[in-house]
Amino acid sequence: MADTFNPVSHADSRPQKMSITCERCKRLKSRCDRRAPSCRRCEVAGAPCEYLGRRRPGFPAGCRQVLEEKISLLQAEVDVLRGKQQGNCSSGAVLTPSSPSISEPDGHNGTCRPLEGRPSPLDQTKDGGEGVVAPRAAIEQPPLSTLLRTNRIKERKPPDDLVASLISLFFLHIHPWIPFLDAQQVLGEMGRLDEPPLLCHALFGISLPFSLDSRLTQSLCDSFWKYTKRRILFEVLEEPSYASLEALAVLTLDLSGMTNGPQVWGALAIAVRLAVQLKTLDGRVLRTSPTEEGSEGEAEREGPGGSPTLHAAQLRRRRLFWAIYTLDCYVSITTSHPSELGEHHIAHFLPSRDATWPANGGDAGAARSIAVFGYHLKLMDISRALHTTYFEYAALSGEDQSQVARWLQRVADCSSALTDWFREIPQGMQYVYDDRPDGRRVGESRRCAPPSVAMAHAYYHSLVIYLHGLVAFPSLAGIGSHSHPEAYRSASREKCASSVESLVSIASSVTKNSVAKLGWPFAWSLWVAARHILIARHNGFAFPAEKFDALLRCLEWSARYWQIGGKYWRLLRQADDEQNSGSSVGGDAGVLCFLLDQRVATSDLEDRFRIDSFFKEAVGTSEPMSVSGVDSRLSSSLRVNLETVETGDLDGLLAPDLFGPSGDSWFSGPLSASSAYQQTYPVYYWDGRS
Repeated sequence: MADTFNPVSHADSRPQKMSITCERCKRLKSRCDRRAPSCRRCEVAGAPCEYLGRRRPGFPAGCRQVLEEKISLLQAEVDVLRGKQQGNCSSGAVLTPSSPSISEPDGHNGTCRPLEGRPSPLDQTKDGGEGVVAPRAAIEQPPLSTLLRTNRIKERKPPDDLVASLISLFFLHIHPWIPFLDAQQVLGEMGRLDEPPLLCHALFGISLPFSLDSRLTQSLCDSFWKYTKRRILFEVLEEPSYASLEALAVLTLDLSGMTNGPQVWGALAIAVRLAVQLKTLDGRVLRTSPTEEGSEGEAEREGPGGSPTLHAAQLRRRRLFWAIYTLDCYVSITTSHPSELGEHHIAHFLPSRDATWPANGGDAGAARSIAVFGYHLKLMDISRALHTTYFEYAALSGEDQSQVARWLQRVADCSSALTDWFREIPQGMQYVYDDRPDGRRVGESRRCAPPSVAMAHAYYHSLVIYLHGLVAFPSLAGIGSHSHPEAYRSASREKCASSVESLVSIASSVTKNSVAKLGWPFAWSLWVAARHILIARHNGFAFPAEKFDALLRCLEWSARYWQIGGKYWRLLRQADDEQNSGSSVGGDAGVLCFLLDQRVATSDLEDRFRIDSFFKEAVGTSEPMSVSGVDSRLSSSLRVNLETVETGDLDGLLAPDLFGPSGDSWFSGPLSASSAYQQTYPVYYWDGRS
């Protein structure tokens, strides 16, 4: 008798499918194949697979009543504390930073908020009006130091699903202009592990400003970012590994977008020191965690067999080195000290750089970003030479004409290198400039140009201004104007004016929404152009006010995502006000006095005019400092730095001590005014006076 077909038996031989997603895939927001008893993702990861069934919407029975009772109890406690605080204030008690304070109901006690009457620049109208001056009672209370504000923030680990959801923002806004990570590899590693790895926490921290998630309040952002920062720094110091170095590179990028000062120098120094260990000589590699399956550790154990896994690991290692190299160039040029990455370290990775960042990447998004970054690295090489020229400029003497002639020849060589870089740009990286300040008529190529192309062009023009500004408008002391032939000065002024026009054109074409995809080096480029405009005005060369305003407007938008843009905006606004009012030029130690001297680095300006009570007290007891008073101390200090560059003795490096406090008091004082996550204190100038 022939066998009869039994559909039930055949159905039982196939894997059963559930009608819901397993709990682990829900938590990781992954696609689940709903197999029973275990889905494929849980089976590969070796994790338990659990199906809990569909849940009814809303709160479980009795949960809402419990929550309402807890809220009522908390509200009663808050009312009691408010009554005690009002009683203390009525009795004349004064709360000091050292005394216990009551948390405010908005939960922002650990952050730096705008004071009453002083709106943030992001909330101002764009009618060109001046900012509202704060009431006297608001500015008499100085802001708290960085350490005290950070200690008031409760450290909190971010939820895994929130970490996973914000990682895509990094690859959308930041990765296109510094593409050293592989998105598929990062997301794949996160999917294999039950808990997001350290790199994912770093990507989460740097992506916080770009998130529109309603769950992310300011206090939560501060708490999450404090946890992320301290965990990365702790792990990289306790157990340096390849994974921790990747996370540290992202954290350094995040910190560099907050400040150019000492807060980023330490993280960058560690990253540079560990980046040297990325070389594969004698089989020495950075350690890897046992949980890093199939990545760096396994590839190295395979040996030199030329396998695809080994090639991918080597490519990932080289890209990480060049990312740290780029960060070192970005940060170093804003400071008054040389780079800590030696040429002999760079020489090991230089032969393979073209293969790491191929120029013929095509028009695809990822390939095009890699090609643009490859050309951008050549611009970083030139920026290192320009920074050395900056140290040589500080050591010049107006009496030694042969020394001046040699320096001018070095300027000419650097200028030729910049010109050659600009001429070698391929057609896909061209940018159409528009001289109209309103930017209404925009060419088709500009609309199609990715943000990385705009950043590369902006950085090129800022380097032109950075170099030729030293010749166009030499400092008031240190080198006489007679040492510069008028032909050199006239040509340099023309180059600077042309680059300023180009930067204004780029800034005018940037909208409030598109600025999110431009990194903080773009803000530094705008800062260099705006600073040059103020210097040119001081020397009698007029620039239209709308060009300066266009740069400030773009910096104002950039401050939403990168703190350093707000600091640049504050310094420029204060210097512009001083210049228009005619104050702080002759002898008063205002912003304009130091901004006009191009030997004062950007980080020194930021550190000098940071918003805390320490520096105001230290400077307030000293005599007002003029440009001539700064001159001798600045020249001698930068001359030591120049000798350090030539000899390679970084142990003898001295930072310029221009601003009054001694080294002991400098180290005992607070750092810049940023809190743990994002500074929300207004960027208006605060001088500590009523």
